[in-house]
Amino acid sequence: MLKKCFTFPTQRGVTLIEVLLAVVLIGILSAALIQLGITALKGANAGKMRSVAVELTKQGLEAARAKRDENSSAFFAQSDGFYRYTGSAFEPISGTEPVMPADKDPYAVTGFTNYYRVIHFETTATDTITVTVKTYWQEGGSYNSVDMATVLTKWR
Repeated sequence: MLKKCFTFPTQRGVTLIEVLLAVVLIGILSAALIQLGITALKGANAGKMRSVAVELTKQGLEAARAKRDENSSAFFAQSDGFYRYTGSAFEPISGTEPVMPADKDPYAVTGFTNYYRVIHFETTATDTITVTVKTYWQEGGSYNSVDMATVLTKWR
């Protein structure tokens, strides 16, 4: 028969300490994984919003090209300044470049919440207009923007 040679009197408490330690470690790891997931979702949402803004900016440039091709005389006769695109026409907006968020309402993009597009026409030479499109979007408590520019000439 085997005899127990030596036993620790506190051996029963080691199991409880191990369980508590495991629960604490699982809690810390779970919190870290949840934070990682939240950060990943925020990054994905920010990328999506930026992609929408880039497409709206491209759409503004393409609308300017289409209006130039449709009627170049009328396009090159328009005044320099800031405009909004309504989906069928460019409407002039008086004043200087808008400051977000104070001046956002005239530049709201139809069909898109929290996106604002400013189109600036500037005659740089005879029969040459620089078109700059800047799209703002609200993300959290701040405004971000993306802008693109192109030079349109009277080619016909």
